[in-house]
Amino acid sequence: MRVLFVGLGGIGQRHLRHLRALWGTEVCVVAWRSRGVVRAISANVEVAL
Repeated sequence: MRVLFVGLGGIGQRHLRHLRALWGTEVCVVAWRSRGVVRAISANVEVAL
């Protein structure tokens, strides 16, 4: 399954954690944000610099 997140604020991160808990590695996550700050998703599924 592929999922697109538009924004990774607090709610987006929470939804991402729940998806990972339910589907594990079966879900492919793509995230898009409009700000110029480049961030990555850490191992504990939170946005990190």
